[in-house]
Amino acid sequence: MSIKMVDFVVDKRSIRRFRKFVPVGPDNECWPWTGHTSKKGYGLFLVINSNGTWSNINAHRFALAISSGSVEQGKLACHTCDNPPCCNPKHLFWGTSSDNLTDCSKKGRMLKGSDHHFSKRPELTQLAADRRKISRGQDHGCAFLTQSQVDSIRAEYAAGARQMVLAKKYGVWQPTISDIVRRVTWTGVPSGPRNA
Repeated sequence: MSIKMVDFVVDKRSIRRFRKFVPVGPDNECWPWTGHTSKKGYGLFLVINSNGTWSNINAHRFALAISSGSVEQGKLACHTCDNPPCCNPKHLFWGTSSDNLTDCSKKGRMLKGSDHHFSKRPELTQLAADRRKISRGQDHGCAFLTQSQVDSIRAEYAAGARQMVLAKKYGVWQPTISDIVRRVTWTGVPSGPRNA
């Protein structure tokens, strides 16, 4: 017997494997996941997706799925105990992201004002701002072309060169050339008149 869930399959074999990592105790106590965990302390359990491939899911999500018999689509498995490795279904409920944030706020776990970690460590504010900066043009980690090459591509195209010829010359696909000359990509790179 197997129950097909939204994104993973639950069968007797996976339930047996899951229970090896959860020491069951009294209902009022947490049942901590003893297997692999994420950086935030949540248990990770390897399951078979509905398409037949393997992937990790949060162990507490699997625990709630097997205890409730279903997965509520678009919902999170939320903890009432605020203990990330806990897999006790009595400590879990299906909820939205908003429900989870409301629960967090009611319990006073949301850091605000002078308690927020950014206020205690101002250097984190600059780090967060730096992470939000988007690299453009040749500074982007995946850029294959340089700004001077893009300028040349636009100039050659404006002079009548065909996109397929430019693509072969610069070692890129024709749609890449099309995006460059139409300024869909490399928009921050100034060069000759727009001609597309």
